[in-house]
Amino acid sequence: MNNSIAKCLPAFHALTGCDTTSQFSGLGKKTCWRVFLTNYKLLEQFGFERDLSEDVLKDIVKFVIRLYTTCDDIGCINSLRGILASSKSINKLPPTLDSLRQHCLRAHYQTKIWLNSNVPRLERILPDLESSGWKFVDGKVEAILTTSPVLPEDTSVLSTCNCKKGCTGPLCSCKKKNICCIGSCKCMAQVTCSNKKLEHGHIKMLLENPSESSSDLDEF
Repeated sequence: MNNSIAKCLPAFHALTGCDTTSQFSGLGKKTCWRVFLTNYKLLEQFGFERDLSEDVLKDIVKFVIRLYTTCDDIGCINSLRGILASSKSINKLPPTLDSLRQHCLRAHYQTKIWLNSNVPRLERILPDLESSGWKFVDGKVEAILTTSPVLPEDTSVLSTCNCKKGCTGPLCSCKKKNICCIGSCKCMAQVTCSNKKLEHGHIKMLLENPSESSSDLDEF
């Protein structure tokens, strides 16, 4: 193992699940490790700043996207989540961007502790706990899962159609509501939708080449 990879090991372990941070459902260490070996440079700065910067967060988002798909054309994890909804159960989908941000804040905090374990009075260089993805409830520390609403105010955008011929006719329930079809619509799964938001090629590649999944229990 070269020094560059070794340098990123604390970040990798905290990000993909340890005693103080959660793992991504359906993605065990073996699956994450395979992605890490070719994408470790995205984690090089994680945990080295006092506070998690937006630039570092962007790299982490790229890394997490690559845990779920080999398609390089998807840069938004929320879009990826919508597309994969047609082929994965809800508990196997990637997190929303807001939820991932909170997870990254906690992983950043833990990584910083490991990287500075030889520093006396470590609390002087750590970010505030309540700005690192946790909150105090009745004197106990709890993880902040998300700061955004779980559902949109207008739930009609969650409508899915059952079209089998590409949503070209007037019976498409999404067209009736004047909204684009989403990943969980049957038409998107068949890559034939004429009411789509993303390009066919992106969707087809994602559905045909998802990252190899593994059991939650797999380990080194």
